[in-house]
Amino acid sequence: MPVASGLYEEMHNRIRSRFNTQIASGESIAVAYPNERETPPTNTAWCELMIDSEDTELRATGGQLSYRKSGTMRALLRGPLGMGDSTLLRTVDAIRSKFNYITADSVFYGPSSVGGFRRGGQYWEISIDTPFNSDDTEARAANVGSWSMPDREAAHNAIRSRFNTLFGASGSVSNNTVIYDNDPTKPPQDAQFMTFSILEGSVELVGAGNKSQARTPGVAIAVIFTPLGTGTSAPLNLADDIVGKFRSMIDNGVVYETPYLQTVGRRGQWWQSNVNIRYRLEEQI
Repeated sequence: MPVASGLYEEMHNRIRSRFNTQIASGESIAVAYPNERETPPTNTAWCELMIDSEDTELRATGGQLSYRKSGTMRALLRGPLGMGDSTLLRTVDAIRSKFNYITADSVFYGPSSVGGFRRGGQYWEISIDTPFNSDDTEARAANVGSWSMPDREAAHNAIRSRFNTLFGASGSVSNNTVIYDNDPTKPPQDAQFMTFSILEGSVELVGAGNKSQARTPGVAIAVIFTPLGTGTSAPLNLADDIVGKFRSMIDNGVVYETPYLQTVGRRGQWWQSNVNIRYRLEEQI
């Protein structure tokens, strides 16, 4: 197992560690983890474990901020055709016993849902989905500038500039190839890179009288593409850094809210992970 560090990487590693101890070792079943090059067995039951991060919500405000990260742990159980399903169902019961309504290593696991029960290629498959959540806290980051930003070009430039300064080719946090919207840059063929897009929502009016404001919500999406077969430590570590630099703070007129990681999975020759950076723009009217 990789060494735990950061927000999402640490949470994913805690989940994998428990699954490896309680199920892989405890039930003597082979387990394949995301984006790793492994040859699955053909004559015995095995499991593919996927951890899908889905959202993050701000739970407490003030000087000390609290965030809750949530997602689903999916175990896809596979057994050779013609061997029945008793081994798979026994593993389902073990997962329910070791994970349901349990808090372990600061991760809470809810009730599992069982589905599938179908043929998938040369295997019989059963899936079991277990929701989870995990909280973390940090001190509020210092703001930079005011929070009034009516100029869209300036707003988009401010978002891109912050991202590029921190995570671009000469980033202060890490150096990355980043391709921006409508950019002619070609992606590398065998190294991790990112694309970065900014999407705006509909404007809404908030407040009343001389305190009225036009509020525009949006999301900046950093898509991390990692070569297949190289594991998930690198994209999770990068996602942790991005989340940490863009949550609950103001920078040059842009109000950043609560970013979250979305695990997409395999896309062509890449493993895809999205960091969704929620923000809003406030215009005094």
